[in-house]
Amino acid sequence: MIKNLTLALGSACLFLLVVEILLRQASFVATPPLIQPVNKTSPIIHFKPKHKYVFATEWNGEIIVGHTTNGYGFNTAIEFDRGKVANCVIGDSYVEAMHVNAEDSFHGILSGLGFTVYPIGISGSSLSQYVAFAKWAISNFKCKRLLFVIVINDFDESLISYKKNPGYHYLDDNNNGELKLIPYQVSGFKSFLRKFALVNYLYDNLKITGRVNRFINPKRFDSRNADGQGDKLMLSKSAIDYFFHELKTVNLSSNQMAMVLDGDRHSIYNG
Repeated sequence: MIKNLTLALGSACLFLLVVEILLRQASFVATPPLIQPVNKTSPIIHFKPKHKYVFATEWNGEIIVGHTTNGYGFNTAIEFDRGKVANCVIGDSYVEAMHVNAEDSFHGILSGLGFTVYPIGISGSSLSQYVAFAKWAISNFKCKRLLFVIVINDFDESLISYKKNPGYHYLDDNNNGELKLIPYQVSGFKSFLRKFALVNYLYDNLKITGRVNRFINPKRFDSRNADGQGDKLMLSKSAIDYFFHELKTVNLSSNQMAMVLDGDRHSIYNG
């Protein structure tokens, strides 16, 4: 039995080694942008600065885009200049824009037309994180305008009673909407795993964690599921109130802020 187990283990390790070697040679395997630690001394979530990585989706790399983060760790070729007056764009994956080349993102197009645009966005951000981004941007750069890009899940997911992903800011609905940071520290184990092409392929290309979560709890990811919609609407309204209250503390007038609201994509995509 020991001999058979040893043989099976050795065969499995050899198979994984061969797969790892093949995936390292493949051009369609994603590589991570590497989120940096988030804490009181570094409170804004961002990627490793000046880091080259590959965004790729699906088993065969249906979308493959090479990116390089700027000096502040955001997914853009635009370098932020503290002395230059700029339009600061705040958002999540729509601003991060990993699916397209940097020059093809909407802020990349605006930049190409001569506008000074600083895109500040990370996937998973919501209204609460947008406030943190805005305050950070205004304190570090000469932002003459703020443009918020808002999508459907930004509302209820802004409240700390609903979501607590490490690295992001949330509005504490138990404390008058106070902005609170959930610290993030990259674990040594995760850093080790992300060095392997097979792990990146499963995690980024195949989105294996999302597929597993959908299999375990399909109702949570079904937009047609009406359970809890009333609660989500109540949370969303509270988040909006807190969001506008926080914006009053930002050192810009209301006519220097604009918002782009996403359409109801769930109704569009279902069916």
